[in-house]
Amino acid sequence: MGRTVVATQIVIMVLMMICADALDTNPVFDPCSDAKIQRWDGFTFALAFSTKESFIFNKTQLSPCDPRLSLSGGSAQLALFRPKVDEISLLTINSTTFNPSMAGGFMVAFAGRQYAARSVPVFVADNTHTITSFTLVLEFQKGTLQNLYWKKFGCASCSGKDVVCLNKQDCAIATSQCKGNGGPVDCNIGIQVAFSGTDKNDDVLNSWYEVANLRQYSLFALTSTSTVARTDNASVQSPCIIVVTMIINLFVIFVITTLFRIIVILQCFEMSSGPISDLRSSVSEEDNILAACGFPAAGSSGFRWN
Repeated sequence: MGRTVVATQIVIMVLMMICADALDTNPVFDPCSDAKIQRWDGFTFALAFSTKESFIFNKTQLSPCDPRLSLSGGSAQLALFRPKVDEISLLTINSTTFNPSMAGGFMVAFAGRQYAARSVPVFVADNTHTITSFTLVLEFQKGTLQNLYWKKFGCASCSGKDVVCLNKQDCAIATSQCKGNGGPVDCNIGIQVAFSGTDKNDDVLNSWYEVANLRQYSLFALTSTSTVARTDNASVQSPCIIVVTMIINLFVIFVITTLFRIIVILQCFEMSSGPISDLRSSVSEEDNILAACGFPAAGSSGFRWN
């Protein structure tokens, strides 16, 4: 039994080391601070909603973190997210007070201070049309965010009487049909986030390629044109979750096995007609008890009931 305990502890320690490596090691939660990430970390970025011109200063687009932009003094709105690195995430903005057209109609994704990575302003909504589905790719180099860019896939998936194609790039809904304007259509914004490049350990981030491959299947087209009311990760479970599950299962098996052995040994105490010390003097007392109950002693390869 002592060997079983030691072996179990070693296995659990190894699994916990694997799990610790898969935990979020990124302590940066401010989208205007720099972070260096690895796979499975959380990464914080933000979306700023305002007019297209409000992101420009002296004919140059700046990060919304830059104080030279006067976003805080206007009607601009901010949304904050923290997806897991290299997992395909489906994010949504569910709010009864959020109205992208009232905020200015354009959206910029951004994160970081020194590199001040930001996407180009992308149209979201005006009084005529509202785009609800977006794909955002975060590009890293050695764990540092270098770029954020929006991917367009054309209008092949546009369908429905209230859906139109804008500029041969985006599927849009008539704003008058949105629930916020008394219509029947849910116009909450859905953003699919993927990753490319390398993390701080030079491991390649592949989730963007998974998105590109998934688009060839019709089921993916169905989900990409609808608002996904969830903010969790849509890919395979994190290795940490899998490892924790393995540890719990292993511990339960160990406890059940130990309890069974104890119960059998106690029953043998009650049924035994002689003292335990008389059974076998060349082995430990525990092995004597196990031998009396039919369990193999240490080093034994068989199993028998006396």
